[in-house]
Amino acid sequence: DFTPIAIAAVGCGLLLREFDVAALRIPVLDYLEARRFSLLDQLIGAVPIPDEPKGCIRLKGPIGAEDAVVWTEGGPPMIITGELDAGVHEFTDLETHGTSASTSPRGTLWAIDRLSEPTPRLTALEVPLPADVSTLHTHGLGLHGDVLFAVNHAFQGGGERIERWRITRGAEPDGPPLVLMHLGSVTGHGGDEVGEGAWSFTSMLNAAINDLAPVGINEFYMTQFLDAPASLEGAGSGTLEEYVSPPEGRLAASYRWAAARLGIEIHAKTLLPRLRRSRIWHCYCASGDTGSDCARTACEPVGPPGACWNGITSRPLAPGEQPPAPGARGILFVNDIFRRIVVEFAIVGEGARASLKQLRQFRAPFLVDNVHLDASGEALWVGAVGVSHQSFWGGLDALRANASAAHTAATAAGNPTPRPHLHLRPSEDSPPQPPMPSGALHIDLASGKVSAKLVQRRQLAAISWSHGVGDRIFMGSPWDDGVLVCPRDP
Repeated sequence: DFTPIAIAAVGCGLLLREFDVAALRIPVLDYLEARRFSLLDQLIGAVPIPDEPKGCIRLKGPIGAEDAVVWTEGGPPMIITGELDAGVHEFTDLETHGTSASTSPRGTLWAIDRLSEPTPRLTALEVPLPADVSTLHTHGLGLHGDVLFAVNHAFQGGGERIERWRITRGAEPDGPPLVLMHLGSVTGHGGDEVGEGAWSFTSMLNAAINDLAPVGINEFYMTQFLDAPASLEGAGSGTLEEYVSPPEGRLAASYRWAAARLGIEIHAKTLLPRLRRSRIWHCYCASGDTGSDCARTACEPVGPPGACWNGITSRPLAPGEQPPAPGARGILFVNDIFRRIVVEFAIVGEGARASLKQLRQFRAPFLVDNVHLDASGEALWVGAVGVSHQSFWGGLDALRANASAAHTAATAAGNPTPRPHLHLRPSEDSPPQPPMPSGALHIDLASGKVSAKLVQRRQLAAISWSHGVGDRIFMGSPWDDGVLVCPRDP
């Protein structure tokens, strides 16, 4: 009687349909990372972890240089990086740790030039903002020619917004390397063709926008890494249900309830496609304006939901390049951090007719944060923010525990609460404790090969972006102090 076997087979088939089978490699990778079984490493697609790099320097200054872009127009390459301090914004609160978005001082943008000198120059820039915006906490950055885009979590100092500046090189050799002129902000969806349906990023996406990829002065793609708007100092009141996904059925609701009770929401979204609600958004000028001013911006979700869409970058098709899909006008690369993949999409169509067609997936061995196109256009640089789930969250849990203890001690002594990044190291120049191994991944677009160019444990607490410029690799962290500069071939 094969009936029990048939029933079991059908049950297993139905169960497997609920799972992203490829994502099952992730707990295996974490297990191997803890034990380093070389044969199984090869079978599962892991990559060797290089030895601790030597000859690196840390340029101190920006607290949470979460993303960076390389600008090459009009002279030698220079790097522009932001200042997020995600340890305050995303991982601590006033009641328990004494810090939150309201306690974090205004950040700025920084320029790194003289990249080939023994110690490159790091400069804090003067950053103009609209009169009604009093703070700057930049997440993702993007470049379109000489226009710099930035995600700004301004919270009560201006709400959730996308800032734009025109950048020019500084005129004086010893002066600031860059000068910025503000070109206006994008603050939400301006409504449909009859002027209805408007909503703001603050109400619908507060603190949820992660990164962006400009494809025009009034057009960009951006990632939403949180399922819903975060309150963070009282902002964020809307719901994204009608934009994020169709209404959930009972099965998805049951999965989500169980995952929340077990405290495994991230794992559940990674393994169960039914629970993924992170979106990629396309924003464009719906009023037809061609200059930097646009009377009405429209923003719509495109492409498939993800577990946690994160870094994003784009490139136009080269002259004479064969379109990878009918109507394609460019390529988009998007990271899903906890699924550990970089997804390649063809950008098809424009405006309200734009869509994404998935082309390839590059499976990464580590948690992937920001992604950037190499200057050659033939490779990607990726920030490996953690080599395993345990090392990533272990470091953050230690930060929060230290911040909580410091807050309690400071309150008892009548002193101000120290900021969280100060708890990543026992002293200013000692290695992060616990170590947060992370580094720079490189993806060859011709072969699809993913390799670890550099992984470090003792010099920067988590790496969210990397760029290879000349014979060096530059890297930044979401919550640590500074930018790490290492030889490309240590």
